[in-house]
Amino acid sequence: MTIKYIQGDLFSAPRPVILLHACNCEGLWGSGIAAEFKNRFGDAHKAYVKHCERYGEELLGTTGIIKDSSDSNLYIGCLFTSRAGGRQCDPPKKILVTTYHCLMDLKAQLQEPMYKNVTLAACQFNSGVFQVPWEYTAHMIEEAGLDVSVYVRKSEEAESEAASGSDASKPTQPHNA
Repeated sequence: MTIKYIQGDLFSAPRPVILLHACNCEGLWGSGIAAEFKNRFGDAHKAYVKHCERYGEELLGTTGIIKDSSDSNLYIGCLFTSRAGGRQCDPPKKILVTTYHCLMDLKAQLQEPMYKNVTLAACQFNSGVFQVPWEYTAHMIEEAGLDVSVYVRKSEEAESEAASGSDASKPTQPHNA
């Protein structure tokens, strides 16, 4: 499976699509691209908050898929990669292992008929507030066997291509994953 890098706006990805981003289990989309998701998709944010209030840390390692209320061909994919956000987020190595579990959960959910023609689009999730180097998360996407279009700004694109050129920097699959 592959990662395709696209210079452009994640929110303009062709439909039908699941827009993926890393989330905490506290119900907070407070900074980075999560804040942009909150601003654009208020109803999805409310559903995310309720889901977190109900299940809390049980969500860690899972992916929640929320259908957008205004676009029937748009879903928000919440990868629960850290218990908390900001300064309280999990260490990068733990987030990376959890990310693999999220991606495998997503892969299982994609077998549902309703997602038959849906594509996956993402930002370079985990690499902002959660401080996981993108190339490690990219490797987990490949290990999970998913096709994902990753939307980057011009400066991020050059960094991604440089990082993905060396296999030596890629971690092995997490144990017990």
